[in-house]
Amino acid sequence: MTHDILTHDSPAPPAPRGDHPVKILVVTATLDAGGTESMSVALANALAADGLPVCFAAAIGPLRTTLDRRVAYLMTDDAGHAPIKTAHELSRYLRHHRPTVIHSHGAACAVVAAVAVKAGHASCLRVMTHHARGLRGVPRWIAGPIVRRCADHYLVVSPELKTDLEQLGVPGERISVVTSPADAGGQTGASEPVNGVQVALASVPVYRRLLAARGGET
Repeated sequence: MTHDILTHDSPAPPAPRGDHPVKILVVTATLDAGGTESMSVALANALAADGLPVCFAAAIGPLRTTLDRRVAYLMTDDAGHAPIKTAHELSRYLRHHRPTVIHSHGAACAVVAAVAVKAGHASCLRVMTHHARGLRGVPRWIAGPIVRRCADHYLVVSPELKTDLEQLGVPGERISVVTSPADAGGQTGASEPVNGVQVALASVPVYRRLLAARGGET
């Protein structure tokens, strides 16, 4: 694990492409091939296809080529292996570009994003997709306060994961269950594969509601 910190005179992260300000910053650890990573890419692509300005932050990996060309890419360190450095990189981006939402995939990334929001004095809405029960390697009595404080709203792909968040102390009204049409009956378990593209498409209306609640931004 590297503990290097960017210096104040380091160049600022690149500005997103296009004439419109980025409203949504999607954060995951890496763009390596994997279920969580694929779902995060699918979400960014679905939001961009719906006309929402999106930036994607992660360490470089093979899924980089699957990002929609409308999604601006911000290369960062791996939040899982260099959390302090990644939080600093994200905080500098937040200070410069002021997105409306920062969306983290997994609790580890959400903690890094929460630190970045605090350090960057940002006022963006913090959203987290909860992929697995609890917090790996952390007792639930510690995981509960961490998970409750690292996000303002939560997305899950099954009722079981919603229940898990509620057991960690997250109020049910702060949780949105997003499922593909095939899983609409709520039969998808936390360990079963889900259709990332369909879940991403189902997430778009949730985003429209969240943005509208922040002052009618759509």
